[in-house]
Amino acid sequence: MEMKNNLKRAKNAILVIQLLFIITIITLITNTSDTINNFKIGVYLLRDVLGIISIITFILWFRRSYYNISLIQEMRFNERWTVGGWFIPIFNAIRPYQILEDLFINTKEICEEKGLNIKSEFLQSKILLYWNILFVFDLYFQGIYSLFKSIQKFGSDNVFNREWMEQNESILNEYMAQIVEQTEVLVLVLYLPLCYFTIKIISQYSKVEEEIRKSETAR
Repeated sequence: MEMKNNLKRAKNAILVIQLLFIITIITLITNTSDTINNFKIGVYLLRDVLGIISIITFILWFRRSYYNISLIQEMRFNERWTVGGWFIPIFNAIRPYQILEDLFINTKEICEEKGLNIKSEFLQSKILLYWNILFVFDLYFQGIYSLFKSIQKFGSDNVFNREWMEQNESILNEYMAQIVEQTEVLVLVLYLPLCYFTIKIISQYSKVEEEIRKSETAR
């Protein structure tokens, strides 16, 4: 079986993540204002939509990359993990990194065997480590944000003692609002370097992958 062209998927993923990067900056800027208007709501909705699309486009690219290399080299994981590994709780904190690392290691070996002239330092694990640290932190703080947002939205009667709540309701509400706001900003800030490293991984790896594909086609 021949390797499939993956450049279009790479370009699509990069484009969406670039747009997500821009809209995240705009979201951070709009966060400085306490007023809620249609523009601010629109920015948040657009960011959410782009976030979902970026996940889809990245996984599509990632899955094909792993599939392509698996045609040449025996891989550590089943191809299904390139999709499922992102959605299984706890596993999604480490499995994507392991699969990416496996992809990089095997790709580097293939390049060395074929004598391809590539920047071998790119295929080191440092860039993946930076990416994974950002990914895990972002995942963690998104969880915290969602938790406190839910408490703030649906009330705290089910979480705290009702009598204590009645006595300290205003203080607790203010505290919750601060936590939600600060965590949201932190999540957005983490998104920026995460987007940068993701774009870097896709753009540089896709060039290497294409060189391998061409060498395989020329055989």
